[in-house]
Amino acid sequence: MRFLAPVLLISTAASLSPLFAQTQPALSFDSGAGLHHVDGAFLALGPDYKAFFTPAGVEFVPALGERAPRNLPLYLSFASASRGGVELVGAQPRLPLRAGEFAQFQRDGGVIERYDATDAGLEQSFVFEQRPAGDGDLVVRMRVSGELALSESTDSRLAFSQPGIGGVSIGAVTGIDARGARVAGRLESGADAAGQYVELSLPDAFVDSAAFPLVLDPLIGTSINLSTGFTQDQRYPDVIWSESSDAWVAAWTVIYSSSDYDVTMRSYDASGTPIAGAIPVEVATTTLALNPKVAAVDPSDSVIVAWTQAAGIGGSALLRSVRPNGNSLSSIVVLQSSGGTSITSVDVAGRRSGGASALAVWSIDTLGGSAVRSRSISVPQGGTPSLGTTFIVETGTQGNAKLARFPDNSGRHFVGYEIASNLQCELLDSVGVPTGHLVLLPSGVDSGIMNFDLDMAADGSRHVVSRMTSNILAWTTTRYDWLGKLSSTFLAFEHISTFIATNPISLTGTIEDSGVAISGGSAFICSDWGLGEQMRRYSIIDGALISMATIPTPVGTVLPVNGLTMAARSNAYSLANDGLFIAYETAQKIHGQLGEVFGPGSSQSLGGACGGGGSVTTNGPAVIGNFAFAVGNSGVAAGSALAILNMSAPGTPLVCGTCAWNPFLVTFARIPSGTSVPPVTLAVPFTAAVNGIEVEFQWTVVGTPQTPCELFSNASVSDRLRVTIGE
Repeated sequence: MRFLAPVLLISTAASLSPLFAQTQPALSFDSGAGLHHVDGAFLALGPDYKAFFTPAGVEFVPALGERAPRNLPLYLSFASASRGGVELVGAQPRLPLRAGEFAQFQRDGGVIERYDATDAGLEQSFVFEQRPAGDGDLVVRMRVSGELALSESTDSRLAFSQPGIGGVSIGAVTGIDARGARVAGRLESGADAAGQYVELSLPDAFVDSAAFPLVLDPLIGTSINLSTGFTQDQRYPDVIWSESSDAWVAAWTVIYSSSDYDVTMRSYDASGTPIAGAIPVEVATTTLALNPKVAAVDPSDSVIVAWTQAAGIGGSALLRSVRPNGNSLSSIVVLQSSGGTSITSVDVAGRRSGGASALAVWSIDTLGGSAVRSRSISVPQGGTPSLGTTFIVETGTQGNAKLARFPDNSGRHFVGYEIASNLQCELLDSVGVPTGHLVLLPSGVDSGIMNFDLDMAADGSRHVVSRMTSNILAWTTTRYDWLGKLSSTFLAFEHISTFIATNPISLTGTIEDSGVAISGGSAFICSDWGLGEQMRRYSIIDGALISMATIPTPVGTVLPVNGLTMAARSNAYSLANDGLFIAYETAQKIHGQLGEVFGPGSSQSLGGACGGGGSVTTNGPAVIGNFAFAVGNSGVAAGSALAILNMSAPGTPLVCGTCAWNPFLVTFARIPSGTSVPPVTLAVPFTAAVNGIEVEFQWTVVGTPQTPCELFSNASVSDRLRVTIGE
């Protein structure tokens, strides 16, 4: 491969500010409300609520966070519709139906009770197909019940809450007829022998003059908006890129109460635009679903979501598959049941090609000791995953086990776990059997490993580990280790019997968390340094620091940052699949940030072309790691005999006639074809040493009909293109 290496000898580095990426707007985790059928339940899911529809009515569950000792739902059921005190429709159980994007109950007398899941809450409306008989106000009565007490009551708002915890609010009433005429209604609460109720009413005069159908609380408004009114509690994000669907997939936990943690998933396109609404992966009301992990299984265009789940004593490891667009949510599969064990963590890795399979590892604690186990997962498209044999990876372990997000091209997985207060990493085969290739990374402190993350390149020759150790809580040390390096040459693992850890990079500071991703030939390590998110980019050729940057965080973000995770679109070199996704939690909310691995580079035409010399062209940015970077020529004089590409450092050209010519330094010859010249590929190496270097390219074309410089018969030159190598 021809590299731009010669420029190191002829050019000096320019003064460039190191960049992580061209950062993009932060992603929202507070949208995507919709209706779903999950595990036998019909429900609406919003960012801070879930609502179950049953024949008896609606159970609205606000996400109140850990401060709520248990779920505090508000139950609503239709009691009656009346006019002037005369009942028009009575309470009768009805099966909830899904009508497009709405849930509805078909009541007697042409009355429809309808619900629309919105990001702000659950909008409720009643549609009257024909004018109700009688005189007087039109009144709909709803029964309400639950532990939440009425704490506010006005004509336009009711609130049900518990002090210091939060609750549910019901907003203003509006009526709208078929012509679009509108009127403000009234909201009241009361109690009778049957219990507490809420009444929604429209004035008599409006009902008499209205064109029907008449809607009490239209879907276009924010009336009868059931929402928590409090900040939700979101934790434990994880992200992955699905190549088969061209989508980022994120999963996280929503905390409804200290006894109910759910898992939610959502997909975004490469620019961060949501592809579909949020998907309820786990919605049981009495379990703790923790630390969800996602893995992309591209051969079946599927995603695996795995999590640990506790219900009382002990816990289990569970998983299910889903298409990235939210379709085909499979049944829940038990990876490891409790059975007297405590599941402390689970992680999954997917596949880019080959069989439609994934691998799971999990950590368990039992009376007989602790261990890390592995199990392969077959993932059919649109079907329920099936499990392979369980293998013991290691015994006597501590803490969490983690996998690199994808295996290498040979199907081997990279796993890490804590053992005897140190971090041990090894390779597993495609079904989870240890291969015997392992390395122990001593922590250097008695307290062991507080946090770690790892990743590996697609070809299996580059591995990076970030680990955080501490002997006092206020001061931590993070070590970033490159594995598999012998002397100055990286070796594939099948060529050596054990790993060799080299080039440890020690960084000290108040570090809360860190995440790692390999993309192309760079290792990206993102950490919370107590002052904000910082990204450091290293070359995996030599471990040298290429650049640092601060990741933008939302205005008002409260530090520290927790649960930081990161994924790259590709762990191989891929200029087309250029992207990083960073997710983290702060102040009980999940935030996401997209970035680019490769920047746009910098180039400038300096002019100086003459005769039929054409113009210098490139096929992409001159950025670190762009192995496909090539320099061509377009617009040369037809019939030209030879074109010579010159690569040199910036300097003063020689001027002859209308030509400005750079003297030859490093040259490459090509035979023109028509009016263009085949490009010369000049791979930009993955090394910090070339960052900021300036190079000038120019073509000298021989055999042109023109002679713009009298010193050289029938020769012309192109313009001079100055390129600054960037990130």
